[in-house]
Amino acid sequence: MNRRTAGLVRRLKNIAHRFDPAIAGEKELILKSLTRRVPGSGLESYMETLMFIRAHPDNVNVLKLSDACLERLALHLDRSGRGRTGDLVNSGLPFSNGHGSFTRPFTGWLLAQRGMVADIASYEDAMFDLNEVLKMTLPSIEQAETGAGLSNDGLLDTLEVRRENRLAFIYRQTGRLGEKAGEHLFDGLGIRQTIRLQDRKWSRAFNRSRRNSRFCHDGLLKRFDHRTLLQHPAPRPLDPGPRTRGEIVNVIKASLLLADRETDPVTYMDESSLLFYELDRGISVALYGMSADRQM
Repeated sequence: MNRRTAGLVRRLKNIAHRFDPAIAGEKELILKSLTRRVPGSGLESYMETLMFIRAHPDNVNVLKLSDACLERLALHLDRSGRGRTGDLVNSGLPFSNGHGSFTRPFTGWLLAQRGMVADIASYEDAMFDLNEVLKMTLPSIEQAETGAGLSNDGLLDTLEVRRENRLAFIYRQTGRLGEKAGEHLFDGLGIRQTIRLQDRKWSRAFNRSRRNSRFCHDGLLKRFDHRTLLQHPAPRPLDPGPRTRGEIVNVIKASLLLADRETDPVTYMDESSLLFYELDRGISVALYGMSADRQM
């Protein structure tokens, strides 16, 4: 890494959480310089510093410059392909790869998204054999192939399922057995997935919901009267409209994907129950429930 770039990144990280006019000016100077360069290492830490500054901007200039630095980082990763291999897998950086295991409903959401491609990486700790599962779902003319003792890949080769279509194929086949039975069998196949993130919005840096306004910080609020705050009435939820509501749902689900996690409240979200609030100090909150048939 260029020593000057490394020094700028290190200094920016040290002052990111400090707020006063002099520090704001220094942030602007450093960020302006970094819009023209990208550090050679420590990209995940650098992204997190920029994300903190963007979430807590001192002023509009700092906000715009932090956005410009994130744009420069995304452009670099798109052109270089550095996020697709090695220790940057599952980093949540723009144009990186993810790797993990997901349930059938969450996989359905993944397969439906533009700008990401989900493939089968491997089968690990499987409870069911793919031959036995597809024996229950394939047309009778193809069922004989499941009795030949083939491996999972061998069976799919024989069925002439292209590698890039195999996850979607298994997703559709298990769905023929009904929702809950299909989920049980899909999960029992032990599928590990590789997620190729091909749009910058599928990254921790750009996975955002839109706000009507931005809040600039002149300090970190550390002391407040919690009693007064709890008694303060919440604003009415916004009506985001169908398109923005869908974007909010995608942001929520992508936040788990980018953390290599999955939770039942998100996987089985009742999207019609979603309430979206814009609160003070730049905070947005989404509240939602689970589908009734999935609640414990």
